[in-house]
Amino acid sequence: MDNIVLPYNEDNQYVITGLEADTEYTFNVKAVDEEGNESESCEVTFTTLKTEGISSVLADENIVNEQCFTIDGRQVAVPTTGIYIVKKTFIDGSVTTEKKLVK
Repeated sequence: MDNIVLPYNEDNQYVITGLEADTEYTFNVKAVDEEGNESESCEVTFTTLKTEGISSVLADENIVNEQCFTIDGRQVAVPTTGIYIVKKTFIDGSVTTEKKLVK
């Protein structure tokens, strides 16, 4: 993965695929503007997670349905403020629930 140039991204986030589990990686990151000016390089080191006991990773793009419920069980289309339960159904049929605080 040497000298990879990534296109502009408003979120400043990129997904890196093909990494090995429980492995340390070091990336040197720098920005280049439209005029070719380069920033100083920034070294980022991280270790990927161990995968024992994990059968699959559920990414947001695999969500086929997402529902929000109030604490008393009423379904809402758009959460406003408060605590909600979010139920996500994934393409493989699995379902997760999580608590969400909306301020």
